[in-house]
Amino acid sequence: MHHRLLVPLLLLALAASGLAIHCDTCSGKCNCLRPRMEECPDHMKCYMVMSSDNKFIEQKGCALSCNDLAHPTQCQDCTGDLCNRSVKIPFGYTGYKECTEDSSIGGGVGVGGGAPSGEGGPANPIGSGVAPPGPPGGIGHGAKPDPNGVASAVLNSLVALFVVLCTLI
Repeated sequence: MHHRLLVPLLLLALAASGLAIHCDTCSGKCNCLRPRMEECPDHMKCYMVMSSDNKFIEQKGCALSCNDLAHPTQCQDCTGDLCNRSVKIPFGYTGYKECTEDSSIGGGVGVGGGAPSGEGGPANPIGSGVAPPGPPGGIGHGAKPDPNGVASAVLNSLVALFVVLCTLI
């Protein structure tokens, strides 16, 4: 009798975890060249807002619908994981030039200045980087994986299914 109640509850929990979708999210023309992924609350849709001339993406994210946004006429919404992932930049469009140029080139510390070591000693040689005090995890230490990413959602579903199967045996 106890198993008959447990199985439907676990299946319902498993199905409910599948309702959340992942969408690209960003704000601003240059930021939307490299959007980040976010998990949206249940029953939300992904959206993408285009510029008024329809040449670049101004905003992406999660919403109930495009009608909830400030500019619903330039908005497209969709359902499904990462369905608002961008198409490629239109051929020949060069309107992203300010996003790719580094405006700080030439404004550095001068030739041979290097980066200070933080210990009052001489500057580090070019290419050696900076060794900040504290635990490792800064520049050059690799990416930190998102603990709530897509792979963890799949793994959680598999673990829940395994638990259900073990309780039936």
